[in-house]
Amino acid sequence: MVSYNGRSEQNRCSQLTRCLVLLFFLFCFSALAEEIPRKVLALYDPVSEGDEAKTIIHLRAEVWLNHLGLEVIYRPIDKPLPPSGELAEYRGILTWFRRRDAVPEPSSYCQWLIQQMEEGRKVVVLEEPGVFRDARRVMERSCLRAFRQLGIEYEGQFSDNPFFFELFDKVPEVVEFERKLELSEGLLYSLFRPIEKSAPVFLKARRRDLEESDSVLVLATSRGGFVHPSYAIYEVKDLKKVQWRINPLSFFEEAFQTRGLPRPDTTTLNGRRIFFTHIDGDGFFNVSHLDNKSYSGEIIYEKILHPYENLPMTASFIVGYFDQKEYQTEKVKALYRKILSLPHLEVSSHAYAHPLVWKTGKLALKIRGYHYDPYQEITGSIGRLTDFLGDLQIRKTVNLFQWTGDCEPSSEVLKIPEDQGYLHLNGGDPRFDKQFDSYAFVSPLGILKSTSRQIYTAAPNENVYTNLWSGPYYGYEDVIWTYQNTEVPIRIKPVNVYYHFYSGERVASLNALQKVYEYALAQKIFPLFASDYVRIARDFFRVRIERVADRFRIKGNGALRTIRFDREHRNLDLERSRGVLGFQHYQGSLYVFLDESVDHEIYLTHKVPSRPYLQEASFHLKNWRGTGARIEFEKKGWWRSALVVGGLSPHRTYQITSGLERQRQRTDSQGSLSVLFKEAENEGDFKKVLIDLVSL
Repeated sequence: MVSYNGRSEQNRCSQLTRCLVLLFFLFCFSALAEEIPRKVLALYDPVSEGDEAKTIIHLRAEVWLNHLGLEVIYRPIDKPLPPSGELAEYRGILTWFRRRDAVPEPSSYCQWLIQQMEEGRKVVVLEEPGVFRDARRVMERSCLRAFRQLGIEYEGQFSDNPFFFELFDKVPEVVEFERKLELSEGLLYSLFRPIEKSAPVFLKARRRDLEESDSVLVLATSRGGFVHPSYAIYEVKDLKKVQWRINPLSFFEEAFQTRGLPRPDTTTLNGRRIFFTHIDGDGFFNVSHLDNKSYSGEIIYEKILHPYENLPMTASFIVGYFDQKEYQTEKVKALYRKILSLPHLEVSSHAYAHPLVWKTGKLALKIRGYHYDPYQEITGSIGRLTDFLGDLQIRKTVNLFQWTGDCEPSSEVLKIPEDQGYLHLNGGDPRFDKQFDSYAFVSPLGILKSTSRQIYTAAPNENVYTNLWSGPYYGYEDVIWTYQNTEVPIRIKPVNVYYHFYSGERVASLNALQKVYEYALAQKIFPLFASDYVRIARDFFRVRIERVADRFRIKGNGALRTIRFDREHRNLDLERSRGVLGFQHYQGSLYVFLDESVDHEIYLTHKVPSRPYLQEASFHLKNWRGTGARIEFEKKGWWRSALVVGGLSPHRTYQITSGLERQRQRTDSQGSLSVLFKEAENEGDFKKVLIDLVSL
């Protein structure tokens, strides 16, 4: 009996141990980090669109996906579809075909889509599904199953005659984003019935000549989303008129189910809109009409570069001019020395002979005995520019290349600066102004070609507004519309003052440039070099975001220091979060500021912070430490050093010490302390700042 009871006791202990181990593993599993997939596979039709940079997804939709924190990877539909093993990091698949028969093998393609949805990836179909073989628009069985998997039943009944159908159950804020729906503007009808009764439906239509013909035209489902042909955008190609019908931000957020997820943000640093300015080297030696004797480069130096000596600027140079005898005079050398030695100027290359068309090698600068060589244009020009700086005894490093001409290098050419570790910029030219009055012309962060990524500018240059420098020469002032439209109601781009040296050629162009600068500098900005912006944009694609229970973990963010939560009214939980400086609410979004550490954890809370935190700063901060009595940090920045600290006691006086500077400021009724420092560090070192509570 004793032996039996002993064995029973051992069994009970063994079972208890197993239960405890199981509970431990269940607890650990619940706390495991789940990486949030941020990639979207965009399938495109090379027959109608050429390469990835010409696709409608890239030109119209990708900027919104970037804004939602997503990365777009392109694949032509005529290539083999990737196996599921290659799509582990993908959130979903997006298609936007322009031809009804774009997909070469509909049956296997639809089977593949079914598999992706079964594995949890969202499938979003904009306009043409691309799987119809003829004008009858009959779907193969596998494609009917794919649509059913998506949550929609397709029954045909296509009509392009607006007299046969009518629209109803319209959600205007989603389907009439930039243009009202008018049946006379080429709208189409097919019969799609929603299977999921709870799926968000934004637009329906019905045939007047058929019973039970209620059709869903725009909806999101648990598996993705669908927009019927003709309802995504309005387009008149001859007039270059494009406007969104659907609200792409709202639709993509629902379809890819990103609501509530953190978004890496490339527009903002420490609560301020990023500002950078860069000059392309063209027209440096154009004779200016201001006095009919000075080079345009001289005028830009005298009127722009030198006056704004506390503003970081980036200027590129066409390096082939260094090897032309007529440009080796003492006057030219003295001008180069004055410009290149400016402490606030970042020096970059604008190629050797300035290719106008990268794919053909057509050159702007004719150099005897020289023929187009992409290596000489890129790495060769950077090396020659570095040597030239050395000859002038100017200690600067060149690490940025600015694309020239059409700014459309092939993937092989794009790989050249990547392999050498050089940053590169230009292309895209996003605009939203009086002539191009739509978000449809706002380009994304860049384009991935093979394994290399080109980062685009954040605004167009004056060449765009002057009809290729043929007039009106005051046209560049219209870029201010782009700055305004990409800030309100949604901040979707930084401020980028981007122009050529030939803006110094005309009185009107110089006046326009000065007007643009004055507008930009009157805003709340965070000034950076162009290379700094490139690093931020590149790191957008490197950020890893993990969900861990009730918090988010941010890794690999590098130069990108802002995480945004849209439609978020909660605050950053300062007590539990790690690696953060503070936060700001703006336009209904929560902007969280990350510090210089490698790993960050973000908790959100409804509570109001009871300790000091950063609300806004126009400079970099590091080594931030804040208590109720003292705040310490180090600062470094350009232009005007402005700071706002929250979480302090209302109507209290604080003493601020920065180097030899001392001042006293009082908090407002919300406990926010605003400080304007007398000087910025510019090219200097980080400066320590102390903020002490003086009187209660």
